[in-house]
This record gives sequence, C-alpha cells and structure tokens, in this order.
Amino acid sequence: MVLCMGLKKGFTVIELVIVIAIGGILTMIAVPAFQDWMTHSAVNNATAMVVSKLKQARNMAVAENRNITLSFNLAGTTVVGSTFNYDIKVYAPKQPEVIDLKQFSKSLIFRKNTGKNLTFESSGQITGKTTMKILKGNYYQCITVNLIGRCYVSTMASATPTCQVL
Repeated sequence: MVLCMGLKKGFTVIELVIVIAIGGILTMIAVPAFQDWMTHSAVNNATAMVVSKLKQARNMAVAENRNITLSFNLAGTTVVGSTFNYDIKVYAPKQPEVIDLKQFSKSLIFRKNTGKNLTFESSGQITGKTTMKILKGNYYQCITVNLIGRCYVSTMASATPTCQVL
C-alpha cells in the first residue's frame, strides 16, 4: 500500500470565490432577461385571450344571425391608468362566460377607448372603431377592432405607451 502524502483533495478558497463570482455574473444577466420574458408572456397571453374571445363573439353573431355583446367589467375603478378586475362576457342564451385576465398577471393594465361594452351585429360589424390596450411596465399590445369586426394586434415596447386612439 502506497500513501501519497503530498496529494490534497478539495478546492482552494480562490477556486470557490471564482466559481461564486461567475455564478453571480450569470445571475445578474439572467434575472432581467427572465423578468422581461415574464412581462412579455403575460401581455401576449392576455392579448391572445381577448382576441380569441373577440373573434368567437363575431363568429357567433354571424352564425346565429343576432347581436353578441362583450362586456368589459371594470369593477368600480377607472379604466385609464389603474389596475382592476375585469372580465369579458359573451352574452348568449346560457350563463355568460367570464374571463379574468388577472390570471396572467396581477399587474396588467387594460384600457379601452369607448364604453364598457362592444356589440357585434348579426353582420359581424361593430359601430365605431374600437381600440384596446393591454400593458405591463413598458411593454404593451394594442388590439384594434375595425368597423367590419376584424381584430388586429400591434406590439409596442417603449417608455411612453400609445395606441392609435388611446
């Protein structure tokens, strides 16, 4: 049996400090990117849900040859500049479906340029162009519903969020 007395096992303090420093640098890079991803994901998912319900309501209005109303419930707070609970209700013969967009993020802000309701006529058209904005931080998406009831989404990222009408 041969023993090596000069052989040491383990890490030196300098090696550990270097590994911790590298980990810290990687964390400093990853955290802001992750936060941006979470913000974009929340806004994108909420926008996709609203657009989906808008298209569903328009299709239902045309298919059933009747008016379909979407209601944006503001839960007693102002539309512009504050967060609030809101839902989208598709009025049909059965119980209205309620979608809470806060499921995507509690700090989402929703803005709409006209009233709290949007009605699709039996032809699929609406009265007056409608613009909505879903934002969180400096990232937002605008949803525009034109006069014939078609939805368009535009994505923006800036310090001063502005949609065409809002």
